[in-house]
Amino acid sequence: MAKAKWTLNEKTAILTVTLDSVNSTIFDLRKLFPQWDSFNSVQKNTIGYGIKQKLADSTAREKDVSLTPQEKIAEMERKWKLLLEGTWTEKVEKGAVISKKKLEKEAEEKLSQKEQEQLRKLMKKMGLE
Repeated sequence: MAKAKWTLNEKTAILTVTLDSVNSTIFDLRKLFPQWDSFNSVQKNTIGYGIKQKLADSTAREKDVSLTPQEKIAEMERKWKLLLEGTWTEKVEKGAVISKKKLEKEAEEKLSQKEQEQLRKLMKKMGLE
């Protein structure tokens, strides 16, 4: 997949991300910074860069997990909504981190052939192929 293209229109305070020809979205930075027009160019670009990094980081996953362009857009929009609500860092319940590789390894070690096949079917339904 092509690299995300980010653009900031300093005048309108619109930060745009384009992932491919059909997947893009905009973020109106004035919603988070109503005083946008009072900022100078360096301040505007610093804010734009920081928001871009925060939104892009929200799409990061383990090496064996990838998001579709649509899922990345949805995740960035979800994170943006949290920022607008005043939440910078989400609290995540502590628990085991389960990756596809970990599931497959444990399945090979602990499950019967029939159980492994059932797990593969379930993982496929969940989009963890």
